[in-house]
Amino acid sequence: MTPEEKKRLLHELDTTRSELEDLHDLQETTRNWMYSVHDQLTRVTNRNQNLQTAIEQAQRKKLYQAERVKTVRLQQELLAMHGSWSWKLTLPLRWLVCKIRRIPFRPDLSPELLQGPGPEILIPDPENNGPSPKDQFLQEQIALLDTFLSSGEVLDFVPQEPPKVAVVILLFNRAELTLACLLSLLKHTHQSLELILVDNASTDRTPLLLERVKGAKVVRNEENLHFVKGCNQCLDLVESEYLLFLNNDAEVMEGALEAALRVFEEEEKVGVVGGMIHLMDGTLQEAGSILWNDGSCQGMCRGKAPDVPEANFRRTVDFCSGAFLLTPASLFRSVGGFDTQFSPAYYEEVDYCLQLKAMGYATVYEPTAMIRHFEFGSSLDEADPVALQLRNREKLVEKYREELKEYPERAPGNFLSARTAPPGRPRLLYIDDRVPHPELGSGYPRAHAIVHMLVELGFEVTLIPLNFPLEDTVESARRILPPRVEVVFGCGPLYIRNFMSERKGFYDVLWVSRPNNMRVLTHCLDTEPELLEGLHVVYDAEAVFALRDLARSRISGHPLDQNLFDRKLKKERELLEHVNTVVSVTESECRLLCAEAPHLHQVCLGHMVDVEPTPEPFESRSEVLFVGNLQADGTPNVDSILWFVQEVWPQVREELRDLDLHIIGPTGAEELQGIQGNGVTIHGRVERLEDWYRRSRVFIAPTRFSAGIPLKVVEAAGFGVPSVITGQLAKQLGWQHEEACCVATGEHEVLAQNVADQLVRLYTDPALWQRVREQGLQRIQTGFSLSHLHSAVTDAVKPLA
Repeated sequence: MTPEEKKRLLHELDTTRSELEDLHDLQETTRNWMYSVHDQLTRVTNRNQNLQTAIEQAQRKKLYQAERVKTVRLQQELLAMHGSWSWKLTLPLRWLVCKIRRIPFRPDLSPELLQGPGPEILIPDPENNGPSPKDQFLQEQIALLDTFLSSGEVLDFVPQEPPKVAVVILLFNRAELTLACLLSLLKHTHQSLELILVDNASTDRTPLLLERVKGAKVVRNEENLHFVKGCNQCLDLVESEYLLFLNNDAEVMEGALEAALRVFEEEEKVGVVGGMIHLMDGTLQEAGSILWNDGSCQGMCRGKAPDVPEANFRRTVDFCSGAFLLTPASLFRSVGGFDTQFSPAYYEEVDYCLQLKAMGYATVYEPTAMIRHFEFGSSLDEADPVALQLRNREKLVEKYREELKEYPERAPGNFLSARTAPPGRPRLLYIDDRVPHPELGSGYPRAHAIVHMLVELGFEVTLIPLNFPLEDTVESARRILPPRVEVVFGCGPLYIRNFMSERKGFYDVLWVSRPNNMRVLTHCLDTEPELLEGLHVVYDAEAVFALRDLARSRISGHPLDQNLFDRKLKKERELLEHVNTVVSVTESECRLLCAEAPHLHQVCLGHMVDVEPTPEPFESRSEVLFVGNLQADGTPNVDSILWFVQEVWPQVREELRDLDLHIIGPTGAEELQGIQGNGVTIHGRVERLEDWYRRSRVFIAPTRFSAGIPLKVVEAAGFGVPSVITGQLAKQLGWQHEEACCVATGEHEVLAQNVADQLVRLYTDPALWQRVREQGLQRIQTGFSLSHLHSAVTDAVKPLA
């Protein structure tokens, strides 16, 4: 074969390889689209089922509502008769009649008829589908109340330690609902409480229930003072730091109170915290509430499922429902309690939140503080609260006529922006492959730090995991993201256009991470450029991936043809068409990417690592560690560890026979099957990487091709574990041999031998190990600090930051 033919074949091989890579990317994207389509179809099916159920419930409610009203009226008549003189005077006669007829004598009406106003007697569903969720709950609670009152048990609220929170519950009949509320506090609250129960002259079995509550402060009113005045009675009774107003027809869910308290610990100038309120049918009553400029109110997400994205992030809101309202007791006293002009109830919590706002205190919605609410539990029927709301709305408008002018008009187009109280923060849409769990490596620790910094800079952040839209859950995302980040699951490449159309004009900044995601957005923007109106677009390229392909081709023995490299680089540069700012991890790669677009704002944004040196000395450490994402064949991490185990590790084991190599990170690459053994163990993903850094003496990064900055090397140095790295990584980091790491150079067999030699040296020489460790820590302190990240992110989003 002639040199020309060989060169031509190599070029064709490179071209084919490039096309296969593009096909692989297309297959990955198609697979994720299919997952996204399946998820959307499932959601549509569930929504249709929920809608059908709601329609059926509405029809049933309409059919037997009239019977319910008749029952309530009959109940009231029976209650009136039971309290009359004629009923009392005829008691001997009734006793005699029962004796003659030989039937049991009951001097009183059945307990079920003495529950006070409200639809306690259940009307069967006309279609024989059972009672509604509220009626079913009532049946269960009435039975539970009967059992409890006949059992002799008590509810023990005696504080075991000085309470931090006083829980104030207003009572007017509905003893069965009060019992459910108190039981939920005992079960789901894990701290001592100062319990204050205000009984507004209940006529049902509430007094009997109160006799069974131990450790509570009980206020018994001779008449019904209603909610506002009843709450204000606690002003002189509360001794705790915080005050929680809780409806007696509400049940707190696990950890609700603790979640609300954390908001006061984590944020400044918070005056009120409210939570996610579930209705009895499982849908939402509210996830924070909106106040419109006409004084009307609207519960955010009412009727939606609790897992919708807009209900699952912390945010500042106009007000939160008094069904669950936590506030510092000192603030409540400072304004004299609830304004009595809103007595008996409704709009008093709106007024209170507005008063605190004028004092500089925010009202915060916290989604993990969840309660289940019966709703209208103390009302005769649902018409009464509606009439009260209309009356008190007029009073609120009169009191805050000027302040309401800054609030939005009640209109469908304003609903999204009104979910956060004015004045709102600047809004940023962040798009990446997946939720940035730091342990994934591959740039996700950097993305994790960026998202946190954006929130610290004051942005309201929405995150879309575009290529893995179904991978995570709300709970797992909450564990690693700031609580004020909204995560939109299920929005894959097929649906990003619809999402951006629905939220057109809502965001101030669009931040897109990685070329594959920018490619999807570019396709949308090419056909609908108006989606970009008013948006500052930041493209976080991370690195020039054509450089990684170039390095990979060299180690394979088939150097990349210059034309093919230029074509790959051109494809990356084409993504800059709609961009305002380009971000990369190194200045050289940023300049290379923007060589044909020098007018673009360029920002070098590396990694941020905390300096947290593990304290264990050289002698206490015994293992070699590798950390990286190992999910896909052909990636730099998979290539490096496979090459290391096959070519380097046997040489190391000849010198250090009992040495163990531990491989940490998400796995899945088929190429790595069968590499365990001979001291090599793959552990997969672990919860606490720090534990492994404490045990390890040497970190290895045998990377033969890559782009950007190797974060795991930086992270290892921050934990005080020296590394053996290749010349490829040393060049990217700008680190020198034996300054912050040990560097192995060369190619093929020479590189393998040098990596083995450097690993053995670093593992066996305490003085070298200590010197490299200290210099590595110094490098992290000066080049990868929080201040560097802050300035770079601020530069990328200016002038909005």
